[in-house]
Amino acid sequence: MILFIVIVYMALMLFVGWWSGKHYIKGMTDFLLAGRRLGVWMCAATLAATHFGGGMVMGGSEYGYNYGWSGAWYGVSCGIGILILAFTTASKFRELSFYTVPDYLEQRYGGKTIRILGSLLSLVALIGILAAMVLSARGALEILGITGNTGAILATLVFIVYTTFGGLWAATITDAAQLIIATLGVVLAAFLVLS
Repeated sequence: MILFIVIVYMALMLFVGWWSGKHYIKGMTDFLLAGRRLGVWMCAATLAATHFGGGMVMGGSEYGYNYGWSGAWYGVSCGIGILILAFTTASKFRELSFYTVPDYLEQRYGGKTIRILGSLLSLVALIGILAAMVLSARGALEILGITGNTGAILATLVFIVYTTFGGLWAATITDAAQLIIATLGVVLAAFLVLS
């Protein structure tokens, strides 16, 4: 039964990628930046989902158990940092029509060197985020008996396919759906543990 649910879930993620590509992607800006049309709620949902992933739920829970309320500081500081960025830089960044932070760095500080350095730092960070996502998915799939690299490869293929079809639209819509599912799961798990 659980394996069936996971298969349906992955199929839905792939469908969202295909559907997003068909309905929203008309050019590079749509693919890379969701046409600069993401509203506040979708931006908030995708950022929350990014920070609410497997590491935050499992690691944050353990940290909270071991250190009490002090365990909440990582999540709280991430939220505060995102709010500060949203209210101080997001609108300016949007007005300048950049695609990436390295684009801004090149214009602000001049020269390609700073852009290349910014790109490399972004790449390292994104590889770390992808690795965390793949390891979380691998761990979740191990519960179903899909062990080792098979689960990691399967999860990676699903991520790649839905993102390739739908770009940032697909990533944002799937993030919002996954945030809802994860929130309901955590609330249900807390209820079951405490009762």
